[in-house]
Amino acid sequence: MKKYMLFSLLLFFAFSCTTYFPVVDTATTNISVSESVAGENPELLELLKPYKQELEADMSRVLAISDVEMIKNKPESNMTNFMADMLLEEGREYCKKNNLELPVVAYVNYGGIRSTLPKGEINVQKVFELMPFENTMALLKISGEKFRKMADIIAEREGDGVAGMKLGIKNKTVSSLLVGGEKLEAGKSYWIVTNDYVANGGDNMVMFTDPESFISTETSIRDIIIRHMENKTKRGQHISAQTDGRIFYE
Repeated sequence: MKKYMLFSLLLFFAFSCTTYFPVVDTATTNISVSESVAGENPELLELLKPYKQELEADMSRVLAISDVEMIKNKPESNMTNFMADMLLEEGREYCKKNNLELPVVAYVNYGGIRSTLPKGEINVQKVFELMPFENTMALLKISGEKFRKMADIIAEREGDGVAGMKLGIKNKTVSSLLVGGEKLEAGKSYWIVTNDYVANGGDNMVMFTDPESFISTETSIRDIIIRHMENKTKRGQHISAQTDGRIFYE
C-alpha cells in the first residue's frame, strides 16, 4: 500500500511548494481568496499523473464475486458475520503458520464496519470504503471472567460481529452463552482475534487492556480482506454470508 502514501505526499507537495523570499518590508491589504491564489504546479501535476492512473486502475481492480449483498444489522447480519468469519479464518491461518494456539472466537466492533458490500463484483475501492482505518489484526488471551464481560457489552449493545460463539440476549443482558459449542468457564482462558483498536480498549472494551497474552500481527485488516477475497477467487469460489442465529433475541 506504499503507492497510496506516495501519491498523497506528491499531491501535498504539488500544491504546497513555493519559492522563499526574505522579508524586507511589510504591508497589509485584503486579498480575495480564489483559485489563482493557491495556484497549481503543472510540472508536479504531470509527475503525479502516472501514479494517479495507477491508483485509479488498482482501485477498480475486481477482487471477488459476492453471491449476496452484505449489509450490517443487529443482533447479527450477513455483513457482521462475514467480517467475523473472515477474521477468525485468517487469524487461525496466521497462528498455524507461526505455531501459535488457535483463537476460538473473533470479535468485530459494529462501528468499525463503515460500508456495505454489493452483490456481484467487489473491487479494491469497496474494501477501502468498508475498512477505511489502518487497524491491524491482534490476538489476545483473556480469562473466562473477562470473556463474560465482553459478552455483557455485546448484549447491552444488542449485537456486534462475532464468530465462534453463540449469544442469547434478553432485555440487553446475556440470557445464554456458548463458546465453541460449550458453556463458558470462568476459570478457563480463551484466545480471541480482533483489531488493535478494540484490543487496546477502544469502543469501551476495557476488559481487553490487560490480557494474559497479546500478539500484534502488524498486518492491516484491510489487506487481510483483500488477500482473503483474492484467494477465494483463485480457488474459483465466490464469497457469501448469511445469518445463522449466532446472536439472537429471546
